[in-house]
Amino acid sequence: MSTEPLSLAAAPDVLTVEEVALVLRVSPGVVYRMIHRGELPNRRAGRRILIPRVPLQGWLHAADHEDARP
Repeated sequence: MSTEPLSLAAAPDVLTVEEVALVLRVSPGVVYRMIHRGELPNRRAGRRILIPRVPLQGWLHAADHEDARP
């Protein structure tokens, strides 16, 4: 797998933990911790954790608005 940053606009409809890590420019461990704390929207397919792109975009958009609060 490439370590180049992944554009969310060019991402598939469902992303893996590793792909989300590339989008957010963090380690996969950080993504796993965010999922464990319930901070990131996700679905499980067996043992795989998948993150739908549209809810991820909504999560990022909401985080932008939280950062803009005084």
